[in-house]
Amino acid sequence: MRYKKVLYPLLTLLILGGILLQNPSVERFCQKEEIAVKFEGNILELFNNPLLIFTIFLYIFLFFLGLANIFIFVVKKLKKEPLLPQKPFAMEVKDEENWRTLILVLLNILILNLVVIFFLHPYLKKGLFLFIIYNFILEVIILTSLLTSLPKYRLGIKKQEFYPKELIMIYSATLVALIPVVILSYHIGNKLNLESKFHPIVTVIFLIKNKTLLSLLIFQILFLGPVVEELFFRGFLFSWLRKRFSFGLSTLVVSFIFAVLHKRVDNFLPIIILSVVLCFIYERTQNILNSIFIHSLHNFLGVLLILSLKPYSFI
Repeated sequence: MRYKKVLYPLLTLLILGGILLQNPSVERFCQKEEIAVKFEGNILELFNNPLLIFTIFLYIFLFFLGLANIFIFVVKKLKKEPLLPQKPFAMEVKDEENWRTLILVLLNILILNLVVIFFLHPYLKKGLFLFIIYNFILEVIILTSLLTSLPKYRLGIKKQEFYPKELIMIYSATLVALIPVVILSYHIGNKLNLESKFHPIVTVIFLIKNKTLLSLLIFQILFLGPVVEELFFRGFLFSWLRKRFSFGLSTLVVSFIFAVLHKRVDNFLPIIILSVVLCFIYERTQNILNSIFIHSLHNFLGVLLILSLKPYSFI
């Protein structure tokens, strides 16, 4: 019916708006004075940490690998050779089924946010335990909603056509490309007088003392988070858009939403670039495992750096 073409998008926008307005941030779960994290001591002392030394050398290795891969990609482009094996995008999904799934997922997020804010508000200042558990429950709900609402083949979950070697090449080149983007974002932030802060996850990792909670959070960052986000943004949302619009427009819309929901104004452009790469990989392979691999690798490098600096942080 015609009214459904208006009703489903309207409900989606209303629920998404409610999520953006009500989504609890890390500041709700810990005291404000805990949010500020600084470093002190001699900078040379940092290099007594084997983990930090390994992390630095890993980043340097990936940087030079990325430079080499950019050259390889340029040569391939000139020879008209694909970076990844390309498959025609032919994922059939019914409109009504997609809208119902999207509304179901977003409604679950909104309800959980409202429960946390209105019923658990007195306990929000008790520490970071609730923050970690909240994120874990939220991601499990989204994952369950997606996997139960749509068949796996429609989300692009396949064991075949997984390309770890090519993916590492692409990601290393992306890291190099992100350097000028990060610098540009920093200067734009200064021009707009935007306050630069640690990412909330960085703050949480610095603050956590309990090893069990830290392990649970790292599991979410490295595995659960990338799986949920890639299934939703690439396997579901991008697939739906791609059936109706061009790759460029679909990627732009998904990447913009992806960046907005991360709520990082000072890191907006790098997040968009990462999302564009993830959409490109999914477009070419139509295997969501490839996108999950890149996303997890990106998060792994970030967590590795944070953990290597954690012993030198203080509140």
